[in-house]
Amino acid sequence: LNSVANGILIRPESSASIINNTVENSRTGISVDENSSARIGFQVPTVLGLPNTIQNSTDSGIAVLHNSSARIIAATIRNNGGAGIQVERAFHADITDNSINGNLRNGITVSGNSV
Repeated sequence: LNSVANGILIRPESSASIINNTVENSRTGISVDENSSARIGFQVPTVLGLPNTIQNSTDSGIAVLHNSSARIIAATIRNNGGAGIQVERAFHADITDNSINGNLRNGITVSGNSV
């Protein structure tokens, strides 16, 4: 994906499984917003080893916002202009076995009553 606002946007009250993608050169790589949920890097029933690469975004690599939730497994999140993963005013995020490096802000930022 090239020069877009969001590489992948999960809109209000939606869900998605995001596997085996390279998302780059967008404002936010993956945005999970407004009561939505995402499985990033795996499928249910649990099939692991389906990693994503999120890189070179001008803002966060992955943003989980506004009462949303995400499970993020085995992603490479690098060289983004904001946090690697931003969890803000969200329900929760489960984050495991990721490579997060080279981002201009924190690797993971959790704020605003998030878990």
